Amino acid sequence: MRHQPTSGGGSPSTFVLALAAATLVLAACASNGGQQVRTGGPGGGGSVTPAAAAPGPYDEVQARYDALTAKAGPVEARGPGSVVDRVPLRQPVATRTRAGRSVRVAEARRLTITGGPFPYGDARIIVRADGVDIGEGRSGDGRRTLSVAVLDPTILHPGVVVSYQIGTHRPVVVGPLKAGG
Repeated sequence: MRHQPTSGGGSPSTFVLALAAATLVLAACASNGGQQVRTGGPGGGGSVTPAAAAPGPYDEVQARYDALTAKAGPVEARGPGSVVDRVPLRQPVATRTRAGRSVRVAEARRLTITGGPFPYGDARIIVRADGVDIGEGRSGDGRRTLSVAVLDPTILHPGVVVSYQIGTHRPVVVGPLKAGG
């Protein structure tokens, strides 16, 4: 009497197919944009092609990051120790305005506050416009600047008062924005 394996639940051809599928999954998991994948059968035949890493969705988080790291754009407003510039996005992104309306935007407003030194690391710095949180500030330029990117085009306008708060400390008022560069 022959002993049949009970853990595989199938014929030898099912096992070969499962092994091939597992090999493909391992190759896909191990590859990224900097690696190569060899196609072909056993024995190493086939061609070598760069593995294409699937780009993630371009969403509000990625758009804000791109805006923070972009080159300076046209200045839209200034205030005491602050400047707002418009920076183009890689592609339009859907967002909601403060009023709750859905819009697609192709550019962001980047508010940069100068002064500092601003802390970095674990200290959260919340930036506000007229007392309402607009995002977490990012310290830069040797901790002398604090920047936040805003996708809602209705927030950073002339007359709005800019402030920031470091951790649980009292908010620091920077001042009102004025139109123009």
